[in-house]
Amino acid sequence: MKVAFPAFVFLASFFWGMMDASAVANKVGFEGEQRVLAEIRELEQKQVQYPFNADLHFILGTNYWTLNDYNKSIEHYQRVLLLEPDYDLAHWNLSSIYNQQGDGTNAIIHMKKAEEIFSKKKDLRSLASARKRLRDYFVKYKYKPEDFESRKGLLW
Repeated sequence: MKVAFPAFVFLASFFWGMMDASAVANKVGFEGEQRVLAEIRELEQKQVQYPFNADLHFILGTNYWTLNDYNKSIEHYQRVLLLEPDYDLAHWNLSSIYNQQGDGTNAIIHMKKAEEIFSKKKDLRSLASARKRLRDYFVKYKYKPEDFESRKGLLW
């Protein structure tokens, strides 16, 4: 069975964002980009029928991220979170995008939320990955964990 490129991108993001979608895009070239664009057109048509399908918005967000269209990607991941606030991978991917854009505050906020969800689910592998990312973000953006403690109730 042949797996289409967009499905691969979805699976890559599913496994804790180990490979960011934009990194995948840089490796697939023009042909892969055309397949992503074709899938986006198809998914946008389905979105009209199923506007409240969080998974559909998640895949659209991932595909737009693959094309480095951060604004549309963020828009779709935010829709996911409006529909399902505890969608851990949407928080993970938003964190990664905000980090790519140099927005440390939002990167940390969303990774902390993903960490919280992974902890509740007892997903130890994802929890460890989230904590490593958080440590990296705190160093990169010169924040301390306590800088975000008082904000917890206000931001999510």
